[in-house]
Amino acid sequence: DLGFNLLTLGTWSGNLKAVPLYKKTGFYWVPDTSVWMLNFIPAILKLPCAQPYFQKHDWYRTFQRALKQHEDDERWEGIKVFTYHWEEDGDSLNVWADRESRTLTAVETDTFFAGTMVDSIEPAKGMTTTIRWRLTNKQEQPISVSLIASGTEQIKLDHRATLALAPGKTRKLDATVELAPDTPDVKRYRPVPALRSLLIIDDQVLELGT
Repeated sequence: DLGFNLLTLGTWSGNLKAVPLYKKTGFYWVPDTSVWMLNFIPAILKLPCAQPYFQKHDWYRTFQRALKQHEDDERWEGIKVFTYHWEEDGDSLNVWADRESRTLTAVETDTFFAGTMVDSIEPAKGMTTTIRWRLTNKQEQPISVSLIASGTEQIKLDHRATLALAPGKTRKLDATVELAPDTPDVKRYRPVPALRSLLIIDDQVLELGT
């Protein structure tokens, strides 16, 4: 309600009662930390494409989560992520959060999937890497998609595309990312620079990062 996109929390591994509760409310334990936790629920609840699900189902009650007392070390398409999954009465919603850049990197609703990923999450300075997008239309009618992708001053990316996606079809796009030789080092446990992807899917805006 206050407009934040991310919540953070610190506790300790011996907190056997609280850690499962924190996980049930959307916090994930960052690996190799003394229980430093991140929670992307506020950003997800504001997603326009997620509103059809949350208008019908309670986010807390239908949130599917393993409440285990250990670090949440997960990979998706080579990216370090936290996966959020909701499901009830045949409706579902999946969101992948990039824990390194602290952005949402992929979303799957009952009508579409949209995800952004990179060939290497630790590319060498002065070199290039590739960013990729995958889009799937799960509806029975075509959808239109516009993409505007950008980087930072040292991590250069400027890519635009417009396409029509037929029912049941998947399209894959890619672009080259250039890293300047003077790209700053990333400090441990701090957010890394993110490549931003603004998607307009049938006039609905979705911002992803990786």
